[in-house]
Amino acid sequence: MACYYLQAILSNPLTFEESPEYALYDILIKPLEKYIGSKKLIIVQDRVLAYLPFEAFQYKDKNGTHFLIEKYSVKYIQSGSALKMVRETPKSQTLA
Repeated sequence: MACYYLQAILSNPLTFEESPEYALYDILIKPLEKYIGSKKLIIVQDRVLAYLPFEAFQYKDKNGTHFLIEKYSVKYIQSGSALKMVRETPKSQTLA
């Protein structure tokens, strides 16, 4: 699906029948929403996922069509171990 999305964008973004930004939201984000406890998403991009603009994923609700960035703050990190290191690093108490 990710490769299809990239290929569709590169070839002609207006011609694909099923909109990949909706499909990718349904596959990658929607199943996890019940586990997301905040309005922040930290995406660990691996391989082809590194080329996907998660902020551009779209979803529909009773109020219309929305981009993922309207619902969540999206940040990227290069690996799970980097995320672990960031979370374990004590916050500085320095005020300057």
